This record gives sequence, structure tokens and C-alpha cells, in this order.
Amino acid sequence: MTHRFQGRAILDDVSLTVHQGNRLGLLGVNGAGKSTLMRILSGQEPQDEGEVVRARGLRIGYLHQEFVLDPDATVRESIEAGLAEPRALLARYHALSHQLAEDPAVAVEHERLQAEIDRLDAWNLDVEVARVMQHLRVPDPERPIRGLSGGEMRRVSLASTLVAKPDLLVLDEPTNHLDAETIAWLEGYLASYAGTVVLVTHDRYFLDNVADRMIELDFGKLAEYVGNYSEYLLLKAEREEAQAKSEHVRQMTIRRELQWVRKQPKARSTKQQARVDRFQELVDQAPPDSHGEFDLLIPMSQRLGNKVVQLKGVTKRFGDRTLISNLDLELAAGMRLGVIGPNGMGKTTLMRMILGQDQPDIGTIEVGVNTRFVYADQGRHLLDPEKTVVEEVAGDSQWVTIEDRQITVRSYLKRFLFTDEQANTPVKRMSGGEQNRVQLAKLLRKGGNVLILDEPTNDLDLMTLRALEDALVAFKGCALIVSHDRYFLNRVATGILAFEGEGRIVYSEGSYDRYMERRAVPSVTKPVPTPSSAPAAKSERPTQRKMSYKETKELEGIEARIEEAEEKVSTLDAALQDPSLYAERGHEVQGLLDQAETAKREVEALYLRWQELEAIRDGLVPAEA
Repeated sequence: MTHRFQGRAILDDVSLTVHQGNRLGLLGVNGAGKSTLMRILSGQEPQDEGEVVRARGLRIGYLHQEFVLDPDATVRESIEAGLAEPRALLARYHALSHQLAEDPAVAVEHERLQAEIDRLDAWNLDVEVARVMQHLRVPDPERPIRGLSGGEMRRVSLASTLVAKPDLLVLDEPTNHLDAETIAWLEGYLASYAGTVVLVTHDRYFLDNVADRMIELDFGKLAEYVGNYSEYLLLKAEREEAQAKSEHVRQMTIRRELQWVRKQPKARSTKQQARVDRFQELVDQAPPDSHGEFDLLIPMSQRLGNKVVQLKGVTKRFGDRTLISNLDLELAAGMRLGVIGPNGMGKTTLMRMILGQDQPDIGTIEVGVNTRFVYADQGRHLLDPEKTVVEEVAGDSQWVTIEDRQITVRSYLKRFLFTDEQANTPVKRMSGGEQNRVQLAKLLRKGGNVLILDEPTNDLDLMTLRALEDALVAFKGCALIVSHDRYFLNRVATGILAFEGEGRIVYSEGSYDRYMERRAVPSVTKPVPTPSSAPAAKSERPTQRKMSYKETKELEGIEARIEEAEEKVSTLDAALQDPSLYAERGHEVQGLLDQAETAKREVEALYLRWQELEAIRDGLVPAEA
């Protein structure tokens, strides 16, 4: 199959077979043609050349990135729009059930309908619709579509696609606008789905938990990898290593043959001419295509002062709901705070208050004199489709300041993988993913020292996402990032601010996984400290044990000890996975196994001690008699 876009073959004589029950994850950089391939698979767009063969009667459900809902319909009507066929089958089946006693001739049709309803798993449609709506947290079923936010419409579209239970689910970024709990439910739903799934997503944990085959679209060609995302990374590394070795051999052969050609007289024998022909074939072989290096850097306007942003006793209500209750929070240079929680809990409200776009009902927010914000909301500002990329990003200036030095806008755009030709291309001719890169380049060019990013990973390809992660880690300012991307938070966040409902906000130092580990132990995750808390009333309970100075110092340093112990475990595990250990140093294996077991026990002991110290500090341990 071949398909062209603006004269370029984005699908170049490719072949792909999708089997019943497959869970295919589709990978590729922005503009590679992933959405085009999905539209062709689902019958939404014809291919230019080749053939697409679909099973007879195949029912396809396609979740677009664009909204295709009727603005005048209600939420319930939109979700149930794809259920007309199974509802008609059920109605006919029940009608025939009443006729069976009087007219046995309808038995054949009755059995056929029963088999079809079984195949569609449509016996409990209303129950299934209610279950999906609940887990996806869709808005009030009677609300009209025209009054919904983008995130709400996205969840309605996803619910509509799922409840129809098609034979083939084609999902374009299904996790966008979903919180972590909903994403976890969707993972389980798709992993056990009776049909076939093809999906594009930037959520790497989602790919790990759902996909069983990865298909990479690169320079118009498809490469297949058996396994999930983690297995794809390993297999791709092996494939690229083999390609690099092959290219090295080709270059060495060319140099050797070139020396031979130069030494030979012009009049050659047939055998000599054949060697010259082989040399020319080697020269004509193209080296492996490469996207180049994605060296994204975030410009910083000026150094932060001692005070960045400080919140004291902040409370915010919406009607009779408390979104934020008595929050104390201080941002500092080098802090990258991941903000998590279900939709509608107040995360965006917190961002708006810090920016001065909204005010707390109680408490104060102080912003340092050197603090300069860069804010990216979920809506993303629209690009001018008629402008070129360089015009849209540059504005009136042709320079960008990065770390006290100026570079041209074109050099800056190359860090976002835009060639000079693409820089002169109108925005309207860029793919949706490429336009996301234009938006990212335009936003970050502003320069600031405090980044406030609301779901920055939505719609970014994995190459851009990894580059953004690296740039954020290297950023010397401060970042406040609302995200439900667990992989992203684990790579970037130095701490997690979790909205847990009813105004309760919990701070956890470290990654998202560290927060989830502590969440299982109530004494380890705790509300952000509030110095204005009222003293506890006296009771008849035994006097609580006080924490000693030595224990206080031990608690302050125990997280560093845990990280050191976990790093030791990782190092030993890596050593034990090295094949050369068993081939060349087999006598060392038992000793390393013993060390690894001891190191793991040390980690467990440190976690137990941490919980014990937290309990003493929080007054949960009675004084000894």
C-alpha cells in the first residue's frame, strides 16, 4: 500500500496484517503518517495505491482526535448513537419470543438473532452504558454537547466508541484528558477486550500494559516488533546496533574498493569490471535514514530570586465545594512539581491563582520580584495557518536568548527538528503533530524562569516527549506541571502534589511511583503542612512518645539512604543480567546473588524504619511506661 501527502510518500509500499485479538501500538514522529494510516485502516480515507482487505461484516469503531459530536444532542444521546443496530436486534428478538408459541416458523430467525446478539455481547446494553459512563466520569447524561469542555467531549467520544463494542477499535490518543484512575481502568478494559485494538498514544505505561505488538512508522516504512513498549525499546536497540555495524562494514568496504579502483588501469577485464560494478552498488546503497538529534533547550529569562512563589493558608471554594483547603506551599529553584488528581478537583484553579488570574477565598499568594511565568494551558493558543513556521514562532524578532547567548530563530527551530525548508512552510501544510511542535517552540521561546504546564504531553510524539523530559530536567528554573502521564512524571518530577478530594492536598517528595508506594501507608503521605492548624484537644489517652534529636536527624536523612540502597540493588541486578558474567566469571555469581539479597533486605528494613519514625513524629506511638 502507498499513500502520498503533498507529494511525499508517507506510506511507501507497506504491508500490514492485523489479526483477531491483536493489541497494536502504532509509533512514529509527528508527521510520519500515523493518523493517516489509522484513517485508512478504519475506512475513513482511501489509499492511493495497493489494497486494503477487511473481513466481511467487520464493525470498526474509530476515536478521532477531532470532535465529531452533534452539538445539539445530549451526552446520553451521543454515547448511545452507535447502539441502533443492537437495540433493533434486541427489540426484534423480544417480539419473536412472544410469537414462538403461536408461530414455530419464526424459530429459525429467533435463533439467528440470539446468536448475533451473543456475538455483539448486547444483552445488557443499559448496564454496560452505565458502567462505561461511570468509569470514564462523563458529565451529566442530560447535558447538551455544545456546553461541554474539550476534555468532557473527549470522554463522551471515547465512551460512545467503547459501548458499541466494535470488532476493531481504532483509538487515536485515548488517554488525553483522562486522570490516572480512569487510565488504569481503560488499560484493564482494553487488555481484556474481546475484539482487536489499534492505538496511538504518548502514554508509555499504557502501551506497556495494553499492547502486544508495536508497529513503527518511519520514513514511509513499517517495522514490526513483537511485545509491548519496553520490549520494543530493547528490540529496536538491537536492530539499530545491527544496522550501525552493517553501515560501518559498508563504509569500510567502499574505502577499500575505492583504493583498488584508483590503482587499476582504465582498460579492465570482465572480472575487474564486475568488481567496479559491485563497488558502484555499494556506493548507491543509502545509509539508514535518521531524524537527527532533538536537542531541545528551554530558554530562561533570568535567575530566580530567593522567593519564587509562596502560598500561605490558601483556601478556594466553588459554590458549596471546597477545592483547596488551607494550603501552604513554597516553590523554589530546581523544583519540578507534578500536580495530579481527578479532573475537576481544582488543579487548573491552583495554576490560575498562582498566575494571578484568580484569587483565593482565604490566604495569600506572594510572587518573587524576579519570577517570570511561562504558562501553557490545555486549550493551546491557535496558530495562524497562513503564516510560515518561522513567522509564527519568531514574531517580530529573529533571535532567541538561551543561557545568556543569542541564536537565530532558524537554529532554534532546528532543535525542534524543523529543517530550513519546513521553517518556510505555512502552518496549514503541517500535520497535526508537527503543529504541536510549532506551538511548543513558540511557547518556550518566550523565556521565563517558572514554567506552569497544564497537560503538556497531550498530542506530542514520543521523540518530542523524551526531548521535553530531558529539557525540563536540565531547566534551572522551577516548573509546576499538571499531568496524568505516569512515565513522564517519573522521569521529570522532584515531587508530587496530589489532589485527593474535599480540599485535601498531599505532598510527596520524589517520583510518581514513590508517591503511590507511600499512599499505601497512610503515615507516609501527608497533607502539605499547615502551621495554622489548631492544637489537638487533650484526651485521656496515654502520653505520646516524643521524637528525640537523633531520631529527627535520622528521619531527615532516611530518604537519601533509601535511594542509595535502591541504587545498589539496581547496580547488582544489572550485573546479574550481564551474559558475560556467566560465560567468563561464573565463580562470582553466587557472591553477587548473596549481595543482591542482602541489599534488598536492607531496602525493606529502611522502609519499615521510615514508617516507624513517621509514626513517632506524628504522635502515633505511646510513651513507654
